[in-house]
Amino acid sequence: MVSSNIGGQDWSMDTAGKIRLGKFEAAETARASGWVDSKGHIGGVEMLEGETATVDTLPCEVLDLLEQRFPGTRWFVGAGRSSNAA
Repeated sequence: MVSSNIGGQDWSMDTAGKIRLGKFEAAETARASGWVDSKGHIGGVEMLEGETATVDTLPCEVLDLLEQRFPGTRWFVGAGRSSNAA
């Protein structure tokens, strides 16, 4: 399945796990970053600790924090706005 991020907003997670909408943390210092469309309940995790996120490197804790902030959202993992589903 492919995502499109129509109407999505960027988000970033700091090392303490706080999630902010917008790219407040630099990709090199953010724990994770990506995008979310809260109306469509889809989102993407694009970067993880300065590297391109992959399903194999994404910790459950990051997904748990995203679920708390954006309940019921389906998350895609990988670089770019068109990524394969996790």
